[in-house]
Amino acid sequence: CFRLFMLSTVYAFDCLCFRLLVLSPSLAFAWISLRHARTACVRLLESSIGVFVPIIPIRSLLRSSAWRCEIMISIPTPRFGLVVRPTNDVLTFPSGIFGFELQLRWLLLGDREHGGLYWLQNVEQPDLSLPVLDPREFVSGYRLQVDRAQLRNIWSGTEQLVVLAVLTEFKGQLCLNLRNPFVINPSSHLGRQVVTTDGRPLQHPLSSQPASPRKAA
Repeated sequence: CFRLFMLSTVYAFDCLCFRLLVLSPSLAFAWISLRHARTACVRLLESSIGVFVPIIPIRSLLRSSAWRCEIMISIPTPRFGLVVRPTNDVLTFPSGIFGFELQLRWLLLGDREHGGLYWLQNVEQPDLSLPVLDPREFVSGYRLQVDRAQLRNIWSGTEQLVVLAVLTEFKGQLCLNLRNPFVINPSSHLGRQVVTTDGRPLQHPLSSQPASPRKAA
């Protein structure tokens, strides 16, 4: 009901602004004031129900660097051995991630033995790595709905973003955390872990069969 009320309010503002402008150009000041009120309503609406964010596959992030530098970083990891990557490949999470707020720099690594599985490897803490998947490949019709304010520092509203869901285990069942995915801008390599606004579960059982590409697109 609240959402319908807000949508109706925004529509009413648009109609009233148009009528004032047609009836009397001298009411331009009132029109401007109403437009500001309308903007406030739209922002409140977005914060309450979230916006849908355009997303692209993980592989787009792996080849997104437009140029390479000669500065390399080396990480002696217990899981992957010595990892050597250009500094351009580093993903920065300015706010950290849940539970690891001080760990800001990460690398995305592919798993050689399991196609479609990736790892977020921390740069500063070599023994810290998180398994992640592209939720679109395992959840039919997946869309990311999130409060736009959460993406303020990494998304202008036009770029396509990469979404990573953490792979977990719950009662012996592999699951995806769809409520708190990682969102990354491939252009800037900035990321943030967000809280979705559409009621996605913390433990979404992972099907053994990937979702249809057509449905997941």
